[in-house]
Amino acid sequence: MIFLVNGAVLSSWAPRIPRVTAGLGLSDTELGVALFGVAAGSVPALLLTARALAVVKDTHLCIVAALMFSAALR
Repeated sequence: MIFLVNGAVLSSWAPRIPRVTAGLGLSDTELGVALFGVAAGSVPALLLTARALAVVKDTHLCIVAALMFSAALR
């Protein structure tokens, strides 16, 4: 289920990049920096997730992450 949600969110985001870029008035360079920020932010998120999994049940963490991920694209 988590892979389905992840795939659905990412597949809905990619086609919207040009519209978001135009709406925010970003240059190609600014868009590149913003997209790099997403990738760079994933490293600390992965480290925090590993620590959270030591404390919280994995299914609960996956459900919360899926809900937050879906809500972030609204």
